[in-house]
Amino acid sequence: SQMSEIEYLSRLAEEADCGLLLDVNNVFVSANNHGFCPDDYIEQVPVERVLYHHVAGHTDKGTHIVDTHSDHVVDKVWDMYTRLHERHGGRSTMVEWDADIPDFETVHNEVLKAQHYRDLAEARVKERVNAG
Repeated sequence: SQMSEIEYLSRLAEEADCGLLLDVNNVFVSANNHGFCPDDYIEQVPVERVLYHHVAGHTDKGTHIVDTHSDHVVDKVWDMYTRLHERHGGRSTMVEWDADIPDFETVHNEVLKAQHYRDLAEARVKERVNAG
């Protein structure tokens, strides 16, 4: 195909006039597995179409990464999530853990991290606005 994944998704969302759930971990996993820059990808995401952010953990197999939703969200994904939230703001976030599910406290701590990074993103935006 001559079209990148993000170009395809953007056009599809435009033609269908629908929103997108942006799976941050999946972007990270795909970027690592297919050799593209996740930051370039998220910069091309049509902000006006993103309704939700989704974060999850993955499994690193050494030669590739699998989007298993079976572990903690890694720092690089939290960094991407923070930058996305700075850009998109006000989007709902889902923390997903589908396999090897730990106790409630562990999953709840991931939700608290999402709130922390969202708050950090909002503070950065306010800082930039106040700085003029």
